[in-house]
Amino acid sequence: MKEKLLAVDRWVVLTCHKITQENALIRQSVIGINRWVTKVFYVLYGGMLVYLLFMDRVLFMPYFAGPFLAYVISRAIRLGYRRARPFESLDYTSHFPHSNDPSFPSMHAMSAFVIGFATFQVNGFLGGLVLLLAVLTATSRVLAGVHYPSDVLGGAGIGLMSGWVVFSIL
Repeated sequence: MKEKLLAVDRWVVLTCHKITQENALIRQSVIGINRWVTKVFYVLYGGMLVYLLFMDRVLFMPYFAGPFLAYVISRAIRLGYRRARPFESLDYTSHFPHSNDPSFPSMHAMSAFVIGFATFQVNGFLGGLVLLLAVLTATSRVLAGVHYPSDVLGGAGIGLMSGWVVFSIL
């Protein structure tokens, strides 16, 4: 089972890499998404924390704690499981410079999905938009060649579950 998953991961990444290599518009879009969407999440998350601190202290704590829990879980997994990034193990160049820290789980996907989940708990419409942006973020990480699909699925799962646990408890 594990070998089949790894084979699918490799096939998807190599197919995406070929598509982005052959199409400059897609390649530039992926690079732009990876460059700007992260900044959108920083501003959104920081802004929501400030807003909740002054307007709704009941929601402030889980909104803060969900991403914190997801971060701790993801870092712990990366300490024990050091999966190489696709551009390292498949021997190609990613579409933008990237460190060779562990690939699994995707910290970008984890952050995007936990922030999306938390935002959805505060405002359903805005949270829905943020979750769509999280899907775009995760997809762009695979298209850029810096993550396998299972990396972003793992990160998304950790983010969603951490958000759900924290909002259920607090």
